[in-house]
Amino acid sequence: MDLCGLATDHLFARDSFFERLSAVGGVLAVDRAGTGLGFNEVLDKLAWLKL
Repeated sequence: MDLCGLATDHLFARDSFFERLSAVGGVLAVDRAGTGLGFNEVLDKLAWLKL
């Protein structure tokens, strides 16, 4: 088999986190700017509350 798997990203509402990811032809492409999956800028823009 050339391609196998379940790509469900198209089933969810797009948000700032999804904008950093893409799955073209079944291959996950991740924006590596920052730490991990590249969510640093997105996380910095969230309103954080100290608990």
